[in-house]
Amino acid sequence: MTSSSQLEPAETVDEEPWAQQLNLQWEKRVELREPPTEDKVIQVNLGSQDHPKPIFISERLSLIEKEELIMLIKEYIDVFAWSYEDMLGLDPQVAMHRLNIKPDIKPVKQQQRQFCPNIMEAIEAKVHKLIACGFIREEQHPDWVANIVPVLKKNGKIWICIDFRDLNTACPKDEFPLPITEDNTCGFERMSFMDGFQGYNQIKMYPDDEKHTSIRTPLGVYCYTVMPFGLKNAGATYRG
Repeated sequence: MTSSSQLEPAETVDEEPWAQQLNLQWEKRVELREPPTEDKVIQVNLGSQDHPKPIFISERLSLIEKEELIMLIKEYIDVFAWSYEDMLGLDPQVAMHRLNIKPDIKPVKQQQRQFCPNIMEAIEAKVHKLIACGFIREEQHPDWVANIVPVLKKNGKIWICIDFRDLNTACPKDEFPLPITEDNTCGFERMSFMDGFQGYNQIKMYPDDEKHTSIRTPLGVYCYTVMPFGLKNAGATYRG
C-alpha cells in the first residue's frame, strides 16, 4: 500500500479490524527502525520569509565548509523542490515505471468500501490535492480498481494509503539489488543525505499502464499519471 501525505484528522473514529491490523504492522516497522543519528544539524533558509526553502547541514562542518556548501546549493537550487509547484518531474526518456502484469492473471476490481463522514472528508481533501498537482487523472473504463485505505496513526492523524495488493500479486518481482551503503561510502570523509521531495511521484507512469493504477474515490475513479507508493517494483525503478 502507499501513502503520499498526512492529513489533519476531523475527529477520532472507532478502528475497523482491517485498520487495526494496518496500525499494528506500522508500529512493528517503527520499532525496527534504527535510532536517529547523533550528528546535530542546523537549519538554513535559502528562500524568503513568505516562501521558505529550508535545508539542514551538519553543525560539525567548519565555517568555510558551511559557506561553500550553501553557495553550491544556491548555484544549483533549480534542481531542488520544496513544493509540488517546484517539481518538474523526471524526463520520461530517462525513466518511466511500467507494470509487467502476468498475461494469465484476471484483473481485479475491489469492492467499494464505506467510510465515516469525517474519514470521507479527509479522503476528498487528499484527492483534490492530487488532482490539482496533476498526479492523478479521471479514468472511465479501468480493468483494475483498488480502494483507498485510511490508516489512523498514533498521533491521531489519518494516513491515506492505496490497497495495491491485487495488482502487486499479478506482477513478478524485480530483483534489482539495493546498493550496499558501506561499499559505496568507504574511504570518504563525509556523506550527504538528500531527501527526495515526493521522489516516487517525480517518475511518470508508462501511459499504457496508468489505467491499471485506478483507485475508487468519493469523486470518481482516478488513475495515477506518476509512480505511486506501494507498487511492488516501484523501489527498483526509483533506485535504477
